[in-house]
Order: sequence, then C-alpha cells, then structure tokens
Amino acid sequence: MNELLQNKDKEINFLKQEIEKLKKENTILKNESVKHKIIAESSFDWIYWLNTKNEIEYCSPACERITGISQDEFIGNKELFFKIIHPDDFDKYLNHVTHSHLNHTDSANGDIRYRIIGKSGEVKHLHHICIPIYNSDGAYLGRLSGNRDITEHVNNNDLLFHSRQRYKLLAETISDFIWEVDKNGIYTYVNPKVESIL
Repeated sequence: MNELLQNKDKEINFLKQEIEKLKKENTILKNESVKHKIIAESSFDWIYWLNTKNEIEYCSPACERITGISQDEFIGNKELFFKIIHPDDFDKYLNHVTHSHLNHTDSANGDIRYRIIGKSGEVKHLHHICIPIYNSDGAYLGRLSGNRDITEHVNNNDLLFHSRQRYKLLAETISDFIWEVDKNGIYTYVNPKVESIL
C-alpha cells in the first residue's frame, strides 16, 4: 500500500512538473503572439494574408489609413479587395496574383506597383510586395503581402518630370545662351542658341 502511495505521489509530482512546463510554454507563446500582433497592427504598411482561395485571412489596420476601408470590411470579403483596384491596373494585379498563387513564387514576381481607388474616390499608388507562406509541414497557405502607399512619391516624381519638361522647353527656345557645367568643369548641357555662335 505504501509503495502504491509513493507511485501515486511520483505521478502527481510528474504531472505537476508537466503542468508547470506547459504553463511556461503557454506564457512564452502568448508573449510571442502579443509581439507579433503589436508589430503587425502598428505597421505603417498595409499587411495582409491572402489564403489559397484568395480570401483575406488577416488584414492590418493600416488598410483604413490607405483605403478608407476598415480591416473588418476586408476580412472575408475578397470581392471588396478586387473592387478597389484601379480598372487600368486590374489585369496586371490579377495576373500577378494568379501567377504567384499558382507558382508559389517570390522574388521579382512578388513586387509590383498598381493603383487603387479608395473609399473617398481618391486614387492611391501602391508598391506591393508579397511572398509565399507555408505551415511547418510545408503546405502552402497563401501569400503574405505588404502594400506601401507611394502616392506622394509618384506625385512628386510627376511634378519633377513636368518641371524638367518646362525648363527644357524654356532652355531650348530662349534667345540667350544657357549651359550647364558639372563640378569637374565638363559641360553637361548647352542650349541650341550656343550652336549658333560656334
């Protein structure tokens, strides 16, 4: 009887130790989960997970800042996601998604630029990067994507291009001599008027 009680005590102690191990592991997992959630939820970029059925499994809150549409509106509503893609970029995006899902590729295929039309009707330019994701057994789970709003950058580049075009037109048609010299004293530009004196 005494031996039976000793065996029971050993079993109870073993179970207590296992329970403590599980509690510690659970705490570690919970802390890791909180860290990952904080990172994803605080990202300036719009992060989302598109599953193998092209449904959004996860969508970060940045989607609302970029599109005007909340993450709750996006999750489970794949039609909404495709509806906001600019009509001129729809085929490009659809080809990208189809190709990347079929081939489970990353690298250059996972990097495109396209436009969306936000809830307010404003056109936004996005830089999209995505990679395939797999579970621990190697099964394909879909794509993890990040969209960065590059609208301001695109608009500034457009303004700079038009400003250069105006400058070039002015420089090409003015009756004065205009030239540009780099820091080494090499001429990098001369307008056509300079040719008339040569």
